[in-house]
Amino acid sequence: MIHVIWDEPNSRRTWAEGRDCYTSYLFEMLDYLGHSYTKWDVHRWMERQPDGVSILACGSSDESWLRTCKDYCSQGNALLAIGGVYGLEKLLGVQPSDSIIEGWIDWGSSELADGLQSSFHFWDGQGLEQDHEEAEVFGRIVGGRNSKRPKLNAVAIREYGSGVAGCITVDVMKTTCLIQQGIRVDRDGISAPDGTAAIQDGLLKTDDGSVLDWILDRDTGRDEESPYFMYPIVDEWRVLLQRLLMRLAGKIRLPLGQVWFWPEGLDGIGHISHDTDGHSAAHARKMLALLDQAEVNSTWCTLMPGYPGEVYDEIRRAGHEIALHYNALGTEIAESSWSEQHFRAQLGLLRDQVPQGSIVSNKNHYLRWEGDVQFYGWCERAGIKVEQSKGGSKKGNKGFTFGTCHPYRPIRLAHEENRVFPVVSLPTLAWDPPVEARCTVDEAFQLLDTSKEMYGVAHFLFHPGMLKTDDSLDAVEQFLPELVRRGRERNLAWWTAEKMGSWCETRRQIKVEIRESLNNTLRLTVYSDQAVNDLTLLVTTNQAFAQAVFVEGAGVIVSMAAVRRFGSVSQQLIVNICAGKTELLLNGHLG
Repeated sequence: MIHVIWDEPNSRRTWAEGRDCYTSYLFEMLDYLGHSYTKWDVHRWMERQPDGVSILACGSSDESWLRTCKDYCSQGNALLAIGGVYGLEKLLGVQPSDSIIEGWIDWGSSELADGLQSSFHFWDGQGLEQDHEEAEVFGRIVGGRNSKRPKLNAVAIREYGSGVAGCITVDVMKTTCLIQQGIRVDRDGISAPDGTAAIQDGLLKTDDGSVLDWILDRDTGRDEESPYFMYPIVDEWRVLLQRLLMRLAGKIRLPLGQVWFWPEGLDGIGHISHDTDGHSAAHARKMLALLDQAEVNSTWCTLMPGYPGEVYDEIRRAGHEIALHYNALGTEIAESSWSEQHFRAQLGLLRDQVPQGSIVSNKNHYLRWEGDVQFYGWCERAGIKVEQSKGGSKKGNKGFTFGTCHPYRPIRLAHEENRVFPVVSLPTLAWDPPVEARCTVDEAFQLLDTSKEMYGVAHFLFHPGMLKTDDSLDAVEQFLPELVRRGRERNLAWWTAEKMGSWCETRRQIKVEIRESLNNTLRLTVYSDQAVNDLTLLVTTNQAFAQAVFVEGAGVIVSMAAVRRFGSVSQQLIVNICAGKTELLLNGHLG
């Protein structure tokens, strides 16, 4: 079992002072990884010392704190401190040094980061130096702003007694939130010094709030053209956290159970959206024919005043989603400024035009944005479930501009205690491949392949207005079906935003617990408020099992196989379950 120890009163004091406190986002990160866990305050945890892996997001000034943690590990348990060492230097075998406001991590040849390629940009960390021969240190901090010492590390692991202790001194929660959400947009951002991303264009957009570095966080693609944000920093931090949990759990022979990101054992999702600039029925029909050829459904972000009614009917009959393309440029219609009133007016107009369908997704025209996270509040109040406006607007800032290809839930401001919004933010990675000035073939394939490697969503925007309406073939028309085929070959399914948002809501309410039972068997307990088909579960343990049987609740075992996830082998179960509590027994060791 995973346990999380945090100082809730301290978080509430911080919020009461009007300051952000990101500690509670750790729960959102674990939820998204599909883990179940229990929450503890430090005093109750010290009294009970629950077996398993305990994640520390705080420490204690109690004089028995160090001894309690040493005893905990000695008895065959694991500790993972996140964001600091919390007075456990002697247990971890390290000497903490400078606090670092901002920096990057070079993992060298560490197996912990095998295959990960991003810069690992971070905010708020602490350097570590090895202070005991049994301690392993990883992750050299480079470019640390305000660090006075070279050769500092960010991660340490030390086996202690029958257990193990580890730490990652980076505030992974703050880093995740800052990169995903960016900073407040009140003025133009600073353009890339090489001229490849001139975001100082007099138009306030989401990329004006990006916190990533033009030099250190971009890479050049296979075609050796302009650099872009090629690797998803947030997603790689998530993988690293998962690998640390798996390594520590493996050391104490603790099985881990997770709800996988996607049903049917999918490696990821592909998503195509359209911005209907120009409102051309002829271009819309050409795009519909192309989607039919590719056998894919997409999301149509519709700019007001909209399409003729018969075009909406054709879009819906083909199985596509109709969404809003909120316009805050002061064009097309009178109600087109940046205000919740005009947002609601445009949404109301679209809902009147499509009364038989639900409008639950949005992408802002030109990726317009102002302020902090107020727009997510507009979406929440208007019933928008999926928001797609986070992304780059120039050739040199496409890709993982906000660090992720996963749908994530953003957080509110400090006065609302940084609670998560019930809105999914799905970044837009690139637009109109293979148009050279927007996204080349190699860039599109790189983004799709990387999204698959991160088990995320490869989201591409295709403007219908880019297509030729005569009988001649253009580059986009030839490329879109090829992109879809490549995704399917890599075990990606192509979904609409509405389907993705619905799955995210379904997945969030599923909980899985795992514990050892009699005769070296494992008991897997799944809780769900609704029946779910093709639910995919991961079991990571030191032994493989030959079969799974239901012992409580009705269900069907669809398949059971070994898979490689997060760099390690796990057992994957695909099951159909009914609402309520379901228990499965894993038995029959292989090998």
